[in-house]
Amino acid sequence: MWKVSRSTRRKLITILALLSVLALTATTAFAANPHFSGNISFSVGSLIAEGTVVTDRDVKGILNAKGIASAVCVREDDEDDGGGQIPAPNHPPVTASGSQLLVHTGSGFVRIPFSIETNNPHPTAAQFGCPTSGGDDEDDGWTVKHITVAWTSSELLLEDAVTHATYDQEKFDCKTKGSKVKCKPKHHHDDDD
Repeated sequence: MWKVSRSTRRKLITILALLSVLALTATTAFAANPHFSGNISFSVGSLIAEGTVVTDRDVKGILNAKGIASAVCVREDDEDDGGGQIPAPNHPPVTASGSQLLVHTGSGFVRIPFSIETNNPHPTAAQFGCPTSGGDDEDDGWTVKHITVAWTSSELLLEDAVTHATYDQEKFDCKTKGSKVKCKPKHHHDDDD
């Protein structure tokens, strides 16, 4: 065993006590702010995020998403007979967002479930590369139908409903396959947006 002087021992005990207080304070400070809690699940409609927040005040949940769109080009005058339909040659990048006000009831910190859905993106026939005859009409009688989005990333923000101060933020990488989407949390050092 090492021999430690009484003054060194006091200094070590003081340092350990201060470190313990700092650790407890940091944990309490995080818990004192509204935040997302537990797992967040995603599904398609447009893009829907569901989960729980822990808060002691009214907050606003915001969902921002990015993806790649696909569609079918349809010639308006041939719509009934199906003869004027082709897969859109272009797959434009799209963004979408949605929000939900989460109202705090009661006192202290409470858990509030959320379900936030983004708007449906609506790229134009020109953005999808639908055919034109070279006339002055921008979409030349073509419209798009059956727009689907392969979601590639999303971000959830939790803001104060009054001041708009951001309390929590989580980013996700998403993969869409058919009518299913899986979004996994990004590691903080992976942020590239």
